[in-house]
Amino acid sequence: MGLADPASLVLQLFVAMFPDRSCLIPSEGERTYFNGIVRNIGRSPLHNDFAKRDFDGWRISRIDQQLAWNIYLAVPGGDAGRTVIYKKSWTELDEAHKRQNAMGYEYSVVEDAERTTFEPVVGDLLIFRTTNYHEVTQTAIDHLRISIGGFIGIDDRARELLFWS
Repeated sequence: MGLADPASLVLQLFVAMFPDRSCLIPSEGERTYFNGIVRNIGRSPLHNDFAKRDFDGWRISRIDQQLAWNIYLAVPGGDAGRTVIYKKSWTELDEAHKRQNAMGYEYSVVEDAERTTFEPVVGDLLIFRTTNYHEVTQTAIDHLRISIGGFIGIDDRARELLFWS
């Protein structure tokens, strides 16, 4: 019996759901991106992710939309380690709310936004739009929140879904 490769399974899920699009791990010249990073997150401040803004000139900067996927391998339980996703997408005007000398944004950027909270269970797959503001609530140092995940970029012009971490 072989080991499951979660990153490949997620890619194959999207291949099945979008048969009219190419689903691939992109390259820069002869160097291929990596897909499927394992992370132990104790807390993640309010932020958003968008390769089009953050990686100018890279292959992934040509995307129109961006998703994240996470499969949870260990969770702290209770109120800790929850993912909070806000119904507010990043705009250039939001840069006025960016924290100085630290990662993330001030909560004033999402103060009127609806939000949803996801409390993961081991084995859950969460997929969400990363240009929406999101955060991970604090976990205790002795409680692990381990996930494997990556990003999915939607390039409408090329009709491609790009997978990377």
